[in-house]
Amino acid sequence: EESLWEAAILVGLPTAGRVGSVALTAGIVLNVVLQVALCWLISSDSFAKRDLPTVDETRRWRETVGHDARQMDRFTGVSLARRVCEQDGALHIGTEQVQSLYNIIQYTKGELPMTGIFACGIVILLWFLYVSQEMRKLLGFTIGLLHVPRGGHTRIARIDNEGGEKTFSLESITLHRLSMMLVLTMIR
Repeated sequence: EESLWEAAILVGLPTAGRVGSVALTAGIVLNVVLQVALCWLISSDSFAKRDLPTVDETRRWRETVGHDARQMDRFTGVSLARRVCEQDGALHIGTEQVQSLYNIIQYTKGELPMTGIFACGIVILLWFLYVSQEMRKLLGFTIGLLHVPRGGHTRIARIDNEGGEKTFSLESITLHRLSMMLVLTMIR
């Protein structure tokens, strides 16, 4: 399966030409920059900011604000904590606590029991399967590279198959190009 990473082997060869080599290099650099930016974004506090309060924060709110007599409904005598637990839509304060409670209920109960936990598990499983497939491709590519004979020049031969299909074969590779490709494979 061809990708930009494998095409990097053509950089600097007459087969790719100058424009092609510049385009391949720009594509690889852009790919690396975008991946680093994505990793930085995911690891930043703004992305990983928690939306739910901790158990201690919730307990402190319940013991101070939630059961404070000044926060009780004057007509029904119901505490703010109870109105939040009942997800009272008429609340003018405590809406953040109602939203947090709603999020917790949706995550743990939802349509099916433990919907959020199940969905999270499925996403992690799919990610694992994708990464293992990518690792298998990387391993195959690396083994293939290591089996290509070394030479003073990188040579690519054009092969015309019976059906008129044209393919290319890597006949030899320089140690410098092999090293570059192994580094790119590790970055990938």
